[in-house]
Amino acid sequence: MKTAYRTTARWLLLPALPLTLLALLLPVNRHREALGLDALDCDGPIRVLLLAVPALLLSAVALAATASRRRPAATLLLLATLAAASVAVTRAAAEDRRQAAACEGTSSGIAPRR
Repeated sequence: MKTAYRTTARWLLLPALPLTLLALLLPVNRHREALGLDALDCDGPIRVLLLAVPALLLSAVALAATASRRRPAATLLLLATLAAASVAVTRAAAEDRRQAAACEGTSSGIAPRR
């Protein structure tokens, strides 16, 4: 039974690490990051959320699978992955709120002509 927990955590951690890394490296707003413009991004933060949420779930399940075992290195790695995925989700949520606030003044979400 010991190897089942270890194997489960390992197989859950393998896809969670690259997903978390990509979620942290992707810009939440491409226009602000690449061009320095404070424009709305059509895709929004969904690109980051599509990577960060599965990484968060996989890391949490792997942590639950190894929580009863005394493996401090694996537990620290899982906690670091959870923290990094949480940071990516928080960044995406903050950008989503910022974009929603920018669209509040218009009825259709499209900026009015000047």
